[in-house]
Amino acid sequence: MSIRVQCTNPDCTASFSVASHHAAEQVRCPQCCTLIRVPAAVCCQSPIPMFDDEPSTPRSSPIACTSCGATIGARATYCPGCGADALAGNAARARRSGTPSTRRRARRPSGLFLLVASLVASGVLFLVLLWIICAPG
Repeated sequence: MSIRVQCTNPDCTASFSVASHHAAEQVRCPQCCTLIRVPAAVCCQSPIPMFDDEPSTPRSSPIACTSCGATIGARATYCPGCGADALAGNAARARRSGTPSTRRRARRPSGLFLLVASLVASGVLFLVLLWIICAPG
């Protein structure tokens, strides 16, 4: 993709194209050698709105969940009872691992970890008993 650039020198009104990787850089005009800043590349012809037209205002008081009727705090984004999205108002469940997504289930230790831990503990116990039995004095 190329970017169309117009020379800023009033004596030279050359128009030329530069590669898109030169966006937001300075290049020289091929006719008069004037430094020209290349505008930042635009990826789309029409901007795509990233948010709704109506800005969301934070809630000032708790509300009731539309799915289960539980009270949702003013700063909460998910219902603590059923996991519904409090901001969108739908009953979409969050992931199975917990709600909100920052909560994680504790995993059980693996069999290898338990084996190594028990061997270390028994080795330490053996050394302590050996020291008690064979201690000089």
